Amino acid sequence: MNVGNIKLQISKGDITKEATDVIVNSTSNTPPRNGVSHAIATASKLHFEHKLQSADLKFGKILLTGPGKLKCKKIMHVCGHDDLNGIQMATESVLRECIKMSFESVAFPAIGTGSGKLHPSLVARMMTDVIASIAQDFPSGPLQLVCIVVSDRFIFNSFTDALAKRLQEASAASTLNGVSPTPVLQQPLSASVPKGGTAALSCRVENLNVGDYGGIWYRRRGAQRPEYVLVHWASGSIERAKGITERYLPSRDTKTNSYILTISSIVEADTGAYYCAVSHSNQLHFGTGVQLLIPSRQLSAPTVHLYPPPADQLTRDNVTLSCLADGFYPGYVRARWTLDGVEAESELWASAAEAAPAKDGSYSWSGYLTLPAGQWGAHSRFSCQLQHESSPEPIASTIEREACQLQ
Repeated sequence: MNVGNIKLQISKGDITKEATDVIVNSTSNTPPRNGVSHAIATASKLHFEHKLQSADLKFGKILLTGPGKLKCKKIMHVCGHDDLNGIQMATESVLRECIKMSFESVAFPAIGTGSGKLHPSLVARMMTDVIASIAQDFPSGPLQLVCIVVSDRFIFNSFTDALAKRLQEASAASTLNGVSPTPVLQQPLSASVPKGGTAALSCRVENLNVGDYGGIWYRRRGAQRPEYVLVHWASGSIERAKGITERYLPSRDTKTNSYILTISSIVEADTGAYYCAVSHSNQLHFGTGVQLLIPSRQLSAPTVHLYPPPADQLTRDNVTLSCLADGFYPGYVRARWTLDGVEAESELWASAAEAAPAKDGSYSWSGYLTLPAGQWGAHSRFSCQLQHESSPEPIASTIEREACQLQ
């Protein structure tokens, strides 16, 4: 596959046998004991353990060493990340360093697919997007060959399949002219589904046709790291993470331009926050997240109260409006403030970190809008609007400045 002036090659074999100018070592700050890092350390006869321990390889940083007994000119050591953003930074840093040092070829391992436990197809897609971006930024650069070398057959097949699907998506997207805007992925706040029921989690996308791009889903339970669930490729094929059964069925709704994840026969282990994502223009874009829960009581809408600023604030530089809500379940709300019908700038908002539960199982919430005093006098109608699962429309409380009796 040619990406601009760069030839991208997926090879099954031993990366230590490569004769490229650069070999990339995906490692950590600890001495290599297995995997690619151990193989490179053994074959090169280099003792770079102390350098790795003292080097800070996070956030795209590189440790450059000689080749030792390898055929390459240099070894570039990068952090073996277990998240796609880290892999993006590491891949981009290596490619830019190769161009800076006038190297013509580089061999990568499948970063993050070993101890990082990332799905090979997602890593392949991310690395391919980064290579395409670099080829676009440096159309006449010295780098001519990027080789991704894997020894595992499953990972090799996943990489080659993902590359073919990425080509299909790129071909479909090539009909667009100019630079496409950033995708925006919107999800509802929560989905309450009884045990044994079926959940249909939606992810509406703007600025991108969902039929041309794979939809990726992640799940996060509590304070744990998000875990990959599945990807639904533009071709229609599905790749599920280990342990994810066919109860998890992705689809697309072309009328609303949405990705849909349907989960049947809901059990407690299915609950958590689900995030949709799409890879576009060398970046992974995430949705706002929807909380899937098994309800412990009936849904109830929030009662919303908006209060004007105290009278003594009018002589100060800033005034604060207070919005209080209570009696709602489940405990997930999203606020929106408007001034004369126009949404207020988000940096003026503040709210409690989480909705607080009451004895009856319902929740309460408080939010605040701080304005320059002049804006209070320049507007007449102020509104606090809350989105909640219990209502298809925002639940609002509004005050008229002229009608306020400030205390």
